[in-house]
This record gives sequence, structure tokens and C-alpha cells, in this order.
Amino acid sequence: MSGDPRLQAVEQFYDFHPISAQHIFDAAAARGIAREHISEEVLQLHDQDHYGGTAAVDRLMAEAGVTAADRVLDICSGLGGPARYLAWKTGCRVTGIDLTASRVEGATALTAAAGLAVRAQFRQGNALALPFADAASRWPSARRPLRTSRTSRRGWPASRVCCSPAAGWCFPTS
Repeated sequence: MSGDPRLQAVEQFYDFHPISAQHIFDAAAARGIAREHISEEVLQLHDQDHYGGTAAVDRLMAEAGVTAADRVLDICSGLGGPARYLAWKTGCRVTGIDLTASRVEGATALTAAAGLAVRAQFRQGNALALPFADAASRWPSARRPLRTSRTSRRGWPASRVCCSPAAGWCFPTS
């Protein structure tokens, strides 16, 4: 946990958030789906913890023209629902970064269960001090676009970034 009390507050909030990986696994089990039969089709009914659900992610994927050849950086990725869905739907590779270790662990477990760990990976880190080189991904996205849209432009090969507060994603559009 961070030494900064503001970051600690964020981490504590998400450590005790009512939606967790276990909650999602339990919801799937309540539908008669065992963990070994989890797929993205199952998870997307439970893990799109943002306004607009998969329809919002679909709209932004189309606007950005994301393809299998692209790499996406999902900043503040939480349990990884949009990142996993994006990797599944387009075949691209996604790296999710989140401040909270429990969210990264949950995203990793859900992604492994869905068989998408090769295309979607998650790391703990601060969106304002990314833990890898700026050019590690081609398409930045952010679940908190008002804070990160300024920083996500620095060092990226794109000239414009498209942000949607509804879904919380940012994409370069050129």
C-alpha cells in the first residue's frame, strides 16, 4: 500500500468494493457455471463495472478502429472487464494498470479463468507514474479520462486522444 493517504483511501475503497472477483465467480456458479467453464461470454455479464457496458466498449472500439495488431493500455483497469472484452473481441493485446493490488489480483484470476491471460495482463501501478516505457502500447485508454487524458498523450505515437466519460476509455484517433 502507498504511503500517500490519498492513495491509501483509494486502495481501501476498492479493497472493500462490493464487486470482486469472488463475487463474479459466485454469480457464475449461481448460474450453474463452474470455474473451469468460465468464458468471456460469461464474465461480460458480470464484470463491466462502468456505465454503458459492452455496448460502450463496442462503440469506442469501432471509433478507434482497434485491430488485433494493436496494443491497448487500460489505465485504472479495476477487475479488467473492458480490457478482457477488448482483447477477446478484437484479438489485440491489452495491459491493464490499477493502483489496487486486490483489483489486479482479481483481474488476473478472472482473465486466467476466461483463457485470455496471453492477450490481457494486469500490473499494479499508479496512473500518474506508469511503471513502463511510454511507448509500450499504441492505444491508451483510461477509466478516469479527465485525470489521465493529459498524461496519456505524452510520449504516445498518436496525435489525438478520444475520451468517453461514459465508458471511461481514451483512444488515439490518428
